[in-house]
Amino acid sequence: MWGWIKKVWKDRRGVSPVIGVILMVAITVILAATIASFVFGMGSKVKQTTPNVAATLEDHPDDLSTYTDDWIAVMTITSGESVDKNSIKLIAIYTDYDGTLRTVAIDGTLLANGQLRYMIESFAHDGDTGYLHVRWVDTDNSGTINPGDKFEFQDYNSDNDREVKSDTDFRVQMVYKPTNAVIVDLTTRVY
Repeated sequence: MWGWIKKVWKDRRGVSPVIGVILMVAITVILAATIASFVFGMGSKVKQTTPNVAATLEDHPDDLSTYTDDWIAVMTITSGESVDKNSIKLIAIYTDYDGTLRTVAIDGTLLANGQLRYMIESFAHDGDTGYLHVRWVDTDNSGTINPGDKFEFQDYNSDNDREVKSDTDFRVQMVYKPTNAVIVDLTTRVY
């Protein structure tokens, strides 16, 4: 019996070293690809990127006297990527004549080139339809927001308690809805 064990021990034939290395590399690559596909999703989820947009916000040059429907501010897109109007939300934050901090918003799907649209208070708005108007000026008529486009903000009515109080800050945010990221956040003093 010991003779048989000695014979098996001496007969050390097996896979050549080159083939062994190739097999080990192949198994490692397949195992790494399988693990990566589970961990990273490998294409099942495409990462949503947020566009870069730069803008300015200033007191509107056609500002009228207070206690009337007057223009408040104008935001001008100065540079950046084209953004589909349906993928944004505009938010205006201001102090009214009663000293109440108001937050009003409009979904980009409601914007139409050159038309005034209501900005609705983002919390319970007690039956009112809106406190501000916004007008999108699509300078190249592309239907997308591009450099040169403007957003003009106007008081909704002459009910002075809800108007934008003069000599206060007026803040505008543009939110990119697919990623819920704020891509523009500007504040100006309005008179």
